Parts: sequence; structure tokens; C-alpha cells
Amino acid sequence: MTNGASADSSSPREATSKLNILQIVPRIAAESSGPSVSVPSISRALEQLGHDVSLFTLEPRPSQLIFERSHFFPCPKFPLAHRLGFSPAMKAALREEIQNQEIVHSNSVWMMPNIYPGIIRSRGRAKLVISPRGTLSEWALSRSRIRKAIVWRLGQRKALETADCIHVTSSEELEDVRRLGLKQPVAVIPNGVRSEEHTSELQSHSDLV
Repeated sequence: MTNGASADSSSPREATSKLNILQIVPRIAAESSGPSVSVPSISRALEQLGHDVSLFTLEPRPSQLIFERSHFFPCPKFPLAHRLGFSPAMKAALREEIQNQEIVHSNSVWMMPNIYPGIIRSRGRAKLVISPRGTLSEWALSRSRIRKAIVWRLGQRKALETADCIHVTSSEELEDVRRLGLKQPVAVIPNGVRSEEHTSELQSHSDLV
């Protein structure tokens, strides 16, 4: 993985070595948000390649579940805790489960589920990969500055600085990462698209293809 790593365009193939992978994303209930679809979809694709994949996220459950091995954890209802995603139950489950993982993949930043892996993981086996999902852009950093300053000190800085790799989906996002002074390897890999799911739609608009 390098600063200019690109996506592999080859067709899906069976994994040559099975990995234990734990995906973490704050919430997937908002179907209109990108990670609520892309992270479960990536988890499902990795499982289809033969890896052992689980997904940890906060309640509530979405109306339609994309990835079956999704585990939902409660979050206190009072405003600040809910907004930051505090979840003692998720933290406890991570503390137990992280010892069995080879890759811990944290999606997004600025919420407690994205901080817990950096606090909990022991040095050694589990490699931490962080995908900011656009949350480190200048526009994103200009919003809710006070809340993000608090989260940065609570552990978001440590998680980012100690990650083994940062995954971004574009060269612009790579620039956002380097602007923060983060030095570790960055993999530039766009999100994949399951073309068969869009075949009928494309055929109905054949004049545009």
C-alpha cells in the first residue's frame, strides 16, 4: 500500500488466505448516507471472498439489512452521549472480540465507535485500518468545531496517528489526510460497484450507454 495505491479491477476471486476482519461504523440506519450502504456491502463482498467478517455498529437497525453478521449496540439517549455514540456495550464487546481479529477496519471518524479501536487494541496481531469517508475534508472540519475538538482529545488523534493504514477513495481525500500531518501508508481505493445490481437500470436507459 502506497500513497498512490489504486483499486484492483480484476474480477472477484476466492481468498487465498482467510482473514478475520472486524468492520466498525457508527450507524447504518440512515439509508441515505454513503457508509450505511458501502460498509455493509464491502463486508458482504469480503465474506463472499472467503473471509470471516463481522460488523459492529450502533442501534437502531436499518429497515433492510445488507450484511447478516451485523451486531447492534445500544447508545444512551441523552443528547451528547447519543451524538458522540458513547456505547459501553460496544466498547466491552470490542475489548473481547479484538483479540481474535487480524484486521480492524474503522469507518468514518469523530464518534466514539471510531475511537474505541485505537484505545483498546493491543500492539501486535490486529492491524488497524481507518477509512475517514470524507470526514477529514476542510468543509467537514469547519462544521461542529467544538465537538470535534473534544473528540480529537478523547482519542481520535491517537487512533489516526497509530493506524497501520488509512484508506481513502480519492486523491482529494489523500490530500485531506496529509494536510493533518498523518504519515502512515495511505491506500487510495475507490468503493466498488456491483454491476449486476444496475444491469436492468442501464438497459432501460440504453440510449445513455
